[in-house]
Amino acid sequence: LKTAGVDIDASYRTSLGNGSLSVRLYANYLDKFETQQFSGAPVLDYRGIATPLSSVEARPKWSGTLNVNYKVGNFGIFVSEQYVGKMRLALPGAPSNFASDTKINPVWYTDLTMSYNIPALGGNNEFFLTVNNLFDKDPPLIPANTPGVNIPTAQSIYDTVGRAYTVGMRFKF
Repeated sequence: LKTAGVDIDASYRTSLGNGSLSVRLYANYLDKFETQQFSGAPVLDYRGIATPLSSVEARPKWSGTLNVNYKVGNFGIFVSEQYVGKMRLALPGAPSNFASDTKINPVWYTDLTMSYNIPALGGNNEFFLTVNNLFDKDPPLIPANTPGVNIPTAQSIYDTVGRAYTVGMRFKF
């Protein structure tokens, strides 16, 4: 197995209006994902490929997360945008009669958290509301070769739950 790629982690903070803004980007570019079963076997490149095995394995060329956090006074808003790049459904090294070479479009997921700090009981307490997958984006359908056994998508990289809400209170003493 030979892999190569680039990981990017960049952040920026500044004052904005009466508050503070922070932005952070995590990104990954997969340049190579080659495998060879044994010496003399063909080298297969799985970069940008989703394989329809018993459970779908997906390796997008590009993926990443952009986080934006703005705090003003006791109020905060946090937005997280996750990107899973385009791929194609294929089986590298499969016979040429393998008919699927389907394109899988890129997917964006948005998460939103709003928070409010409540100074009370000698500590700093925070009420928050989070909405994961804000726009209820469905994962792309990717068939596996064992129908009815697994969810027909790459569960390791796509949201299979859909929109979800969390309300809570954090206490600091």
